[in-house]
Amino acid sequence: MNQIVDIPLSEAPPEAELARDVCDDRGNCLVTAGARLTPKIVERLRSREVKTVPVLLKVELSAEQVAVRRKEIEEQLDSRFRQVAADPLMVKFKSILLAYRLRELE
Repeated sequence: MNQIVDIPLSEAPPEAELARDVCDDRGNCLVTAGARLTPKIVERLRSREVKTVPVLLKVELSAEQVAVRRKEIEEQLDSRFRQVAADPLMVKFKSILLAYRLRELE
């Protein structure tokens, strides 16, 4: 499972993927989400006095943690789709959404 973590720029692993845009104090986008932290990008961010960066880190979950997270996802979707539970199209949509959301646990 991937998790977004704000870490100090100095501790960012090489080639880490940015989870969100990195902006300066004025809101100007310096690097877009999805970019990899190359040495050139890291130096550019340092020169703009960026202290932390939001990166995607792979987190390994135990089987128990996966089961808990799966149940949470299913309960959230059940709650959101409770008023349209009799609509076959919405049931199908919920099923597709559930499969998509469960991919994050792989």
